[in-house]
Amino acid sequence: MRLPPPVAAAGLAALASCGAPGRSGELPSSTWTPTPQETGAGAGGGGEQQFEPLEVPDELTLARTLELAASASLSPQVARARAEAARGAAAAARAARIPELFLGGSFWRNEGEVQATVGTFLDVDKQNTFLGGGVALRLDLAEAIFGPASAEARAEAAEVAVRAREADALAAASAAWYDLAEAEQRRSIADEAVAHATELVGLERAHVEEGSGLAADLAQARAYLARARGARVEGDRLVAVAAARLAELLLLAPAAPLRTSGLEALPAPGSSGDLEALLQRAAAARPELEQARHAARAAAEEASAAAKAWWLPTFELGAAVGGFGQNPGNLEDSEVYAAALTWDLGLRLFGQSDEARAHARAAQIEERMVARRVAAEVVAAEATLRAARAALEMVADEIAAAEEGARLARERHAAGAGLFVEVLEAEVSLVRARVSEAAARVELQRAWTELRRAVGSLR
Repeated sequence: MRLPPPVAAAGLAALASCGAPGRSGELPSSTWTPTPQETGAGAGGGGEQQFEPLEVPDELTLARTLELAASASLSPQVARARAEAARGAAAAARAARIPELFLGGSFWRNEGEVQATVGTFLDVDKQNTFLGGGVALRLDLAEAIFGPASAEARAEAAEVAVRAREADALAAASAAWYDLAEAEQRRSIADEAVAHATELVGLERAHVEEGSGLAADLAQARAYLARARGARVEGDRLVAVAAARLAELLLLAPAAPLRTSGLEALPAPGSSGDLEALLQRAAAARPELEQARHAARAAAEEASAAAKAWWLPTFELGAAVGGFGQNPGNLEDSEVYAAALTWDLGLRLFGQSDEARAHARAAQIEERMVARRVAAEVVAAEATLRAARAALEMVADEIAAAEEGARLARERHAAGAGLFVEVLEAEVSLVRARVSEAAARVELQRAWTELRRAVGSLR
């Protein structure tokens, strides 16, 4: 008898949604060697390799994936370089308070007209030479007082940004690992569907040969098998895509036949705990929030410096000791001392002060925005975890019912009391239930990982 179109469409949709597991075989023993363009060698400035070969196990556990992501991700490396630059700027700001030593010489010569102190012009050829050393200090008191604190806060914000970029890299790698693990689980479901469909074809062929079956039933069984095999091929493609994405994040060879250790190897997600306690943990641990706090403090220091720049003077002090004379052969001992105290009363200072205050207000607002975003992420992650737990519990009943329904439909059909279409409907329902279970298990692990990321404890 012919399979009704709605049942055929449902079966095809359920099987086509199945992903595929990773391919069998050994994984490469080292990571993909980056090109000179990827390491910066082609852009000048040394071009040494930035990535050491990383040993990859035959099966990637989630923990190992996070280790590889922490070592190979590029965005944390960029953040580290920026943190080093910010730390250098902080050191330079502190050094501005320390007098500078100098050692050298100068030569000056004039040929032609010069003006005497009484106003007359003279045709004079003259020259002088100085050889020696000394000390000089130019101290802008506003910068000296507030500059180091601001630069130190900027450096601390840049260092915290490294942790934020590492957390982003770990979150992306864990998401890619879950994508691959889910595809592998669904692939195993597709394999089971192919096996069941093959068995159905064999049974119906035997019934037809015995004269107790219909050719139409055999044709429908063969069509069902063809769809299952097509879904399996599609699953291979989905796994290849997921593996390539994970390899990209881990700087592995794009075609590396990656496979995960599976969800079964993961520990069961823990309890989310009290929501208020989660919010407090996130407020203390999330690097984005700490980075925003440091940035706000730096902007406040800069605003204070700009507000006091008009009444805090610039102090200059210098001393030089050496030989001074017409030429290096007849130098006489010379000592020069100088000191100056100046106030900058330019009108531009008012505009600079307004600008700095506006930047400080913006930084404070951004800090509050980050705090609210972090809190919202924690609340959403906690709710998602609770919903994922409930969904997995509910799908267990669906699996039990679908397995029982498939068993009964097979038995009825084998006894000649049931229609073959009932068997196909039961098989489609079972495949759909197993796909739902696989998705629910992955979503529960995803939700647990997202909650840990939201509170700042992914690693």
